[in-house]
Amino acid sequence: MMDFEIRAAAKHRCPWSDLSRWMAVGLILVAGAVSAQSPPATLQVAPPTDPATAVQPSVATTTPSVTARGVVYHDRNANGRRDPDEPGIPGIGVSNGRQVVVTDGTGGYQLPITEDCILFVIKPRGWMVPLGADQLPQFYRLHKPAGSPPQTFAGVPPTGPLPASVDFGLRPQAEPQQLRVVMFGDTQPRNLEEIDYMLKDVIAQVADNDAHGASLGVTLGDIVFDDLNLMPAVNAAVSLIGLPWFNVLGNHDMNYDSPDDVYSTETFQSVYGPPYYAFDWGPAHFIVLDDVVWEGQSDEFPRGRYYAGLGERQLEFVKNDLALVPEE
Repeated sequence: MMDFEIRAAAKHRCPWSDLSRWMAVGLILVAGAVSAQSPPATLQVAPPTDPATAVQPSVATTTPSVTARGVVYHDRNANGRRDPDEPGIPGIGVSNGRQVVVTDGTGGYQLPITEDCILFVIKPRGWMVPLGADQLPQFYRLHKPAGSPPQTFAGVPPTGPLPASVDFGLRPQAEPQQLRVVMFGDTQPRNLEEIDYMLKDVIAQVADNDAHGASLGVTLGDIVFDDLNLMPAVNAAVSLIGLPWFNVLGNHDMNYDSPDDVYSTETFQSVYGPPYYAFDWGPAHFIVLDDVVWEGQSDEFPRGRYYAGLGERQLEFVKNDLALVPEE
C-alpha cells in the first residue's frame, strides 16, 4: 500500500460552491502509479460548461508543418547539453500537448509541431529534470518562432528556428515511497507588500519546519492577482523553501487583454512553460490541467469573462498520457 500525504498551506479568500471548488484545482493525482481559483470581482464568470465540450485551445491551432526530433538522455555532468558519452534513456514520455510518444531504445523521439507549440518531457519516477534559478522545473522547450503577440504583460520572445535536435536531459534521483507534497492555494498577492506577507506568514514557517519532509511543492492556481509582473518575485520568495516547485494556471494568472483563449496564457508560458503537463514522483503520477477558458472582452462583457473547461486537445493529452500509466 502506497502512503501519500499532502501538507497544505496558504488560504483561500472567498467561499466556493462544490462545483467551483472542484474546477478550481487544475491538478489530478493518480495515486499508486509507478511510473483554486476564486473569480476576480471585476470579471464575469460564465455558467458551468461541460468540460468535455468546452472549446479551449491552449496553443494556436495552426496545421503541423514540422517534425521535431530529439533525445531524452542521462545528463551525467549536469551541464544541460548532451555530450558524446551520455546515453539516451528509452521508455520516457514526450509530448507536444496532444500526442504522447515514448522514446525508443536510443532515447530518441519525434513529434509533429506547429509554429506555436511547447514540447515537454514527462518526468519519470527516479529521474529529475534541471531546475531553474527559482527551483522551477525545466522540462519543456517553447517553440514560437515569431514570439507572443504584443500584450500588456510580456509573453514569450521569438524562439527562432527549431533546433535539429530538441533534447531533454535527466539525472537519477532517489524518490521516497511515502510521498509528501507542500501545496499552496490562491497565494494571489496584489503587490510586493503582500508577497512580503507570504514570506513572513507562510514561507518562513514552512521553511523553518524543513518543509515537513516534503519532496516537492505545487501552487494550485492564482499564483498572483492579475499583475503578472509579480510572478518572478513570487517565485523568488517560494524558492526559499528549497523544494522543486510546480505551478498550476489560475484565472488570475491570465492575459486579460487577449481577444480569446488562444493567447491568454502567454505570460504564464514564458515563466512556467506549458499550462498543462504531467510528471511522476515516487509512487504517484501527477497531471496538471488548465481548466480556465477565456472568452475575451465584448460589448456585453467589457471586462471579459471566462468559464471552466478542458477542451478536446487537453482531453486527448490526458487520454494519451494515462495510457502509459500502469493501472496498478
